Amino acid sequence: MKKLFTRILLCMFLLMGVQHARADHMVGSDITWECMGKDTFKITVTAYRDCNGIPFPNTPISLKPSCGGATIVAGGDLSGGTDITPVCKKACTRCKSKACDYPTGVPYGIEQYFITAIVVLPTNCCKFAVSWGHCCRSAGITTGPTWNDYYIEGELNRCTTPCDNSPYFTNPPVALYCAGQCVTYNQGVNDDDVDGNGAADSLAYFLAEPMQSKSSTVNWASPFSYKEPLTYDGFPGHANDGEWNPPKKCQGFTLDVETGELRFKAMSGGEVTVLAIRVEEWRKDADGKPQKIGEIRRDLQILIVDCPDNRSPIISGINGGNQVTMDFCAGQSKCFTINSFDVDDKDSVTMTSNVNRTIPGATFDVESGKRFPKGVFCWTPSNADVRSYPYRFVVTGVDDACPVNGRTSRSFGIKVNPSPEASYSATIGNCGLVTFKAFPGKITAIS
Repeated sequence: MKKLFTRILLCMFLLMGVQHARADHMVGSDITWECMGKDTFKITVTAYRDCNGIPFPNTPISLKPSCGGATIVAGGDLSGGTDITPVCKKACTRCKSKACDYPTGVPYGIEQYFITAIVVLPTNCCKFAVSWGHCCRSAGITTGPTWNDYYIEGELNRCTTPCDNSPYFTNPPVALYCAGQCVTYNQGVNDDDVDGNGAADSLAYFLAEPMQSKSSTVNWASPFSYKEPLTYDGFPGHANDGEWNPPKKCQGFTLDVETGELRFKAMSGGEVTVLAIRVEEWRKDADGKPQKIGEIRRDLQILIVDCPDNRSPIISGINGGNQVTMDFCAGQSKCFTINSFDVDDKDSVTMTSNVNRTIPGATFDVESGKRFPKGVFCWTPSNADVRSYPYRFVVTGVDDACPVNGRTSRSFGIKVNPSPEASYSATIGNCGLVTFKAFPGKITAIS
């Protein structure tokens, strides 16, 4: 088994670690922004580097107005360099040592960087394409876009809301998955903005074409495409197919448009591909009609490896079942439990959540010292929290398999409804007739 795993990791090393004249080190990024007041915005590019490649450069951010005029080019501040490779604590990566290899670690690694810029937007235009790009995508990609240029773009729309913040990702991209394992992964996107009536924005998720430039997409090798970027269980022809009812829950390649939850089972160890997810931000206008007010993207490279000794952990639904949504009433406290489990004999699971970033005032407490901990979600929403669509949070389970962790994430929805309220008045009439009037309700007469 160790010899097999050694050969697998050697293969991944050859795919990721070969150095070419071109700087093939980009493995992903996303762009978000925050309104600092009036016309000033803080733009952040979160980018991911292959640690077998060259050092990360500080490339400027561009903002192109839709109504014409000069493109704004903003040089940003570079920070970060955090190793986010999904390996166990005792394993080394190529981000920590160029000599890292099996059995003490893995021959690859991914670092996270931030490029931030403060820009003042002109008042004569309200829509901007916010973009960032660099050369090049990895030489190790096996599905077509080898050495393609790298480009990502978002849409900043001030036409409806002059000081709008973009949605943002609370979960880092997971770029490493095991072949033959059911993957359930959620990006953990959140949006803090509300309209003038206190209603929050809604989000929609779509698979998108990875880009080389504003006008060109990456080059796919047939039969791969942006909707079918890897060899999954059921490949090809069953990606986001709402009419196909697979016999197994992990057949197909699906992205839930409402939750952003990605689900698939990769079937080909050694495959390296790219994936882009577009997140649209929507808000109702004065007439109650939904209007698109912006979009962001996440572009990432995915590696599929054979993990013969490990299976991913399991995150249950609410109270140990399959349900992932629950109704809450404003003004009433309510709690439920989420369980973790792992079928591998020696694995333990670490459970985390992004509740503190997505649902203010809610709590998610995880048992300590347990091999398979439970998490307890509690919240007392107020009347101000009532809205027509669910609040969402993500629970992630990570096992302690070495050198590569197994990982699962699952999205949960909380729908907050108004609490029933009632009042009444009583009127005493002739001959002992008493009339009650309830609000809301009907008039009832009792004698």
